[in-house]
Amino acid sequence: SKQRHNRKKGRENRTRKRVEKASKTKNTTPHPNTLKHVMAADRTPTAYDTSNIPSASTGFIALPDTQSGESSTLRHLLCRRRFKLIKWKGRTSRAILDSAGRVIAVLAGHPNDDDWGSVNRECHSALQSSKKRLRFMKKAVRHRRGHFPA
Repeated sequence: SKQRHNRKKGRENRTRKRVEKASKTKNTTPHPNTLKHVMAADRTPTAYDTSNIPSASTGFIALPDTQSGESSTLRHLLCRRRFKLIKWKGRTSRAILDSAGRVIAVLAGHPNDDDWGSVNRECHSALQSSKKRLRFMKKAVRHRRGHFPA
């Protein structure tokens, strides 16, 4: 019917306009929480060039490393891979920047609250006590993100 056709066309137009608007902004407008937390964070520049990393077609994640799937030791990362150990007490936010100054990771820190330690311990106790009752399928424990239940 004509009414159904008009609804479909209207939906297509709205979708097209949303896509056009998104392609124009390219996510350059920071979210308000980004401005509040990340922009105020201490910055740690690196020489890491993110323009050369292989990524998925969405660009959201990097492709898996082609090396063996084993975890690296701290010594291996510091000596062979030329990583740098940065001391961080976990209380303040820290932004990790790539060679072009783009934020590639954020160490969020924990709330500035004197009760945080006790709240965290209570949560840990609750999780530990419920852990005994949880059951996971084998493929939910060993997967591409690591060896932990997800």
